[in-house]
Amino acid sequence: MGLLSLLERKKLHAIKALKILAEAGYESRLAGGCVRDMLLGATPQDFDIATVALPEQMLKAFAKEGIKTIPTGIDHGTITVVMKSGPIEITTLRKDERTDGRHAQVSFVDDFQIDASRRDFTINAMFEDMSGRIYDYFSGQEDLKNRRLRFVGDAKKRIQEDYLRIMRYFRFQARFSLKANQDELDAIKENAHGLKQISQERITAELIKLLQCDLVGSVLTEMIQCKILPYAIPSLSTLDNETIAALDKLQTIEKSDRAMARLALILSHKNDSKALQQIAHNLKLTKKQTALVLFLSQAPKHLSQLKSDDNAAAMAFIDHAEDACGEGSFFPLVASYMQQMPLSPQLKTLLNFAKKTENTKAHIRKARLPLTGDDLINRLQIKKGPEIGQILNRLKEEFRNEKWSTKDEAIAIAHNLISE
Repeated sequence: MGLLSLLERKKLHAIKALKILAEAGYESRLAGGCVRDMLLGATPQDFDIATVALPEQMLKAFAKEGIKTIPTGIDHGTITVVMKSGPIEITTLRKDERTDGRHAQVSFVDDFQIDASRRDFTINAMFEDMSGRIYDYFSGQEDLKNRRLRFVGDAKKRIQEDYLRIMRYFRFQARFSLKANQDELDAIKENAHGLKQISQERITAELIKLLQCDLVGSVLTEMIQCKILPYAIPSLSTLDNETIAALDKLQTIEKSDRAMARLALILSHKNDSKALQQIAHNLKLTKKQTALVLFLSQAPKHLSQLKSDDNAAAMAFIDHAEDACGEGSFFPLVASYMQQMPLSPQLKTLLNFAKKTENTKAHIRKARLPLTGDDLINRLQIKKGPEIGQILNRLKEEFRNEKWSTKDEAIAIAHNLISE
């Protein structure tokens, strides 16, 4: 047998966990997203299990087999089984006793259909047993076949149990290119105010996952129509059609950067750095995410300061871009992003000049300056101070314009600068 992929090993370990629970007398099944993904022919990120076993019964069954477990959410019926291929979450079947729009108080049950009825969408409410039999109580397979996204049961009730499901609805639409029906969109619009109860961190996490999907334009249009956008991005209620169309073109950017690039494009009409920083703060972005969004959203302003015959200035622009967006990010992220912006002919010319400069002079831009401040102090007998930094900056510019290449040439230029 050849080497198994990580996915194959994960599934084998999930089946092993099912067998251990079955041998201990507890019916258990693969649950939720992994079942959905396998039906779609996609790669599950994780394999989760639902079981009739109570947490203490699960812990005892795996301890008997010498397998490590972690009581990660034991009050809610969840333990984590530590397998060589990665962790597997196993949760006791539950029903909601009370909900407040954010949290649920649950009780344990032994009925898989009751557990399925408390889940968000039909496509996430399916189970699969060890033999591969699918248990589908709410027509999730039919919805997948018809590319349709539906809440389990009454949409209004499902939303009011956890208002974050509104953001999840749009995220799953974008992820799997699923259709919404008007009744469910009406229920979302009617309950949009409930998102006020959800922390911005949780909303932003869903927004980022949504913006990482390949195509998001039509989904964002529905969010605007349902008046959801102001809750996702505070202070923003609509987007123009040109921006929406450009967002889908950014799917060529790597997934890890795609969400921030799209967010930057959404905010690019904001010219005030302080306003942008405030929005980033309101969204609870990290420092790295904030730096990326701030640079990209104002990239045309930075680009406009270039001259089309100044290689050193172009390299400085690329330095600035990679300081904000990450080393090596100019072509795959910054240039790709700017190509989708409505740039003037002049700015398009400057962008092409910057791209050409990076293609031909990247080795110079990345080269360490063969001179230090100590060299200037020792060779020119000058004192430490701000003048050293000014001279080094000028020498760096001259170096990038290929006016010198050796230390002696640099010292001569520095001498002339001091004489001036």
